[in-house]
Amino acid sequence: MRKKLLYAGLAVLLSYASCSTPKIANNYYTHKTECVSVELDGTQIVNAWSNTAETVTVIEQAKKNAINDILFGGIVEGKATCDVKPILAEANIKANNEAYFNKFFADGGAYRNYAFIKDDMVEVNFSKDPEYAKRMINSGFIIKIKKPELKQKMIADGILKQ
Repeated sequence: MRKKLLYAGLAVLLSYASCSTPKIANNYYTHKTECVSVELDGTQIVNAWSNTAETVTVIEQAKKNAINDILFGGIVEGKATCDVKPILAEANIKANNEAYFNKFFADGGAYRNYAFIKDDMVEVNFSKDPEYAKRMINSGFIIKIKKPELKQKMIADGILKQ
């Protein structure tokens, strides 16, 4: 009789433990780039996130992520006013032009000509205050993407066929 009660108690305990919500660390959660608005010249304002822990490159990584999403994935989150289609929708275009995009997205690469932080004070605070930079690692940044100019660059460089 004691064994039956012990087994029943263990069964109840195991079923209770298996129904609890698993605890997952939020450090590896990836945020999606969101559309905030579109300006009259076609510039898109997006909320982009960084996935690096280095305070020096947080803003640059967020810019790279935003441009990467606009070029290859499209922006589907946020307001519906953004053009959701990616600029380069051809299959395997990134892999087929790997050397070009490695150079394009390199530190100090051409991507910097098409992505700008909307609030200039964010970059100023990053360079002056290391504690501010540490607090902003898991934050999103409002970034202006010059989408028409970016599309023209892809056409001029022969990546996008017109």
